[in-house]
Amino acid sequence: MVIMSQYTKSGLKNDCFHEIESAATAMAREAGRILQYYFQQTLKVSYKDTRMRNPVTQADHASQTFLKTTINRQFPGHGIVAEEDVDGDTSIAPDFLWIIDPLDGTTNFIHGLPMYACSIGVLYKGEPVVGSLFIPWPNEQRGIILHSRRGGGAFIENSPLAIRQWSAYKGLQLAGLPASLGLSYSFNKRVRNQSSDARTTGSIAYELALVAQGILKYTVHTNPRIWDVAGGIAILLEAGGECIARDNQHSDRKNSKVLFPYWLTGKTTIQEIRDWSIKSLVAGKSGVIEKSTDLLHSRSKLQDFLSSTVRKLF
Repeated sequence: MVIMSQYTKSGLKNDCFHEIESAATAMAREAGRILQYYFQQTLKVSYKDTRMRNPVTQADHASQTFLKTTINRQFPGHGIVAEEDVDGDTSIAPDFLWIIDPLDGTTNFIHGLPMYACSIGVLYKGEPVVGSLFIPWPNEQRGIILHSRRGGGAFIENSPLAIRQWSAYKGLQLAGLPASLGLSYSFNKRVRNQSSDARTTGSIAYELALVAQGILKYTVHTNPRIWDVAGGIAILLEAGGECIARDNQHSDRKNSKVLFPYWLTGKTTIQEIRDWSIKSLVAGKSGVIEKSTDLLHSRSKLQDFLSSTVRKLF
């Protein structure tokens, strides 16, 4: 990878990332067990918004408490950005930063739908260098771990992971598209011929895991948060995929620069990381997603206004 030389020059070695990857993998596995314990139980549900659209449960809190406690014990010099923390932390972010979503897909989880994830991503100076995801799966363990490190490849459990070729699956391709996509984008005339069958799972991290395995050809996410994507992006890049981020000025950024291309050591704050926002993220196999993004056209300001009005009403 092109940015590996930057880490070498700064004195970091591959075994540093290997140690972090091993720890992140073990953490994701244990957090997965915690989530499995709570799955299909009667949960206490609270909401982080007045519209009651953003739930949180004791499963979210138990998973996050375990992850933060373990990270602080094993890597005391590293920072943490976790979804269930509160805003307002203006402390300076260290160069190594763990981005955790203890339970992505809480609404699915509450209703007993096994489409959720625990996502762990590690950034170094704003770049995703380690990723680890737990997702439920129909095997004896009822779940699998996907993990990666920069320059070391991606794995599903202990087996190398690479996005499979799609030439043999023409006409049978799946894509992850959010239900809100039509409120942010319009499609050009070629979309009916070019797009794949749409699936919406309700968990961004879960869908990124499906893309990394080649189950989904690509996936599109509108307005994701940093904890939704940090782990999945790290894995996807090492599995032979790429990401295109479209920010709110409608410009595209690709691959490793998708998160924080303007990281400032000693100046970037934790709250700035928490505030990370892009208009959309398209992820898939290299050479595929450019065609997918060509099918999307940002709506006009009038369309955005109307879409915003619709969201507020319904």
